[in-house]
Order: sequence, then structure tokens, then C-alpha cells
Amino acid sequence: MNLMILKMTISVKKDSISSKSKLFTFYTSFFNGLFSYF
Repeated sequence: MNLMILKMTISVKKDSISSKSKLFTFYTSFFNGLFSYF
């Protein structure tokens, strides 16, 4: 679980260099999934 999140975070950091909107979209969907999980 944590490893998967780490991989996603790393890939998002690479994308955020080219566009910050991708990072924002990732965290929005990530937290939405996190809250719906609980």
C-alpha cells in the first residue's frame, strides 16, 4: 500500500516539473479516494 503511494508520488513529482495542475489533480483525487475509503 505505502509502496504504491510512494510510486505514484514519485511519478507525480516528475510530472509536476512540467505542469503543476497534474499535481493538484492527483492530490484531489487521492484525498477523495482516501476519504471514501474510510
